[in-house]
Amino acid sequence: MHSRNKLPKLYKKVQFIEAIQKMINIILNLKKNHKKLKNLSAQLVYSAYSIKLKQMDFSNFLNLVFN
Repeated sequence: MHSRNKLPKLYKKVQFIEAIQKMINIILNLKKNHKKLKNLSAQLVYSAYSIKLKQMDFSNFLNLVFN
């Protein structure tokens, strides 16, 4: 059984994994739905997206992904 101290950390890890999964889905949808991005590699689309993310802290990133 997890101690009370470990539960918030575990919850944050789960939140982080969910945020990454949602980010991957956003990238794949961007590639699929935009003519100009269809021919680009997912890595390139991810790079452009991650540059945007580096300009914000983690809580803002979670807000962006979950809202």
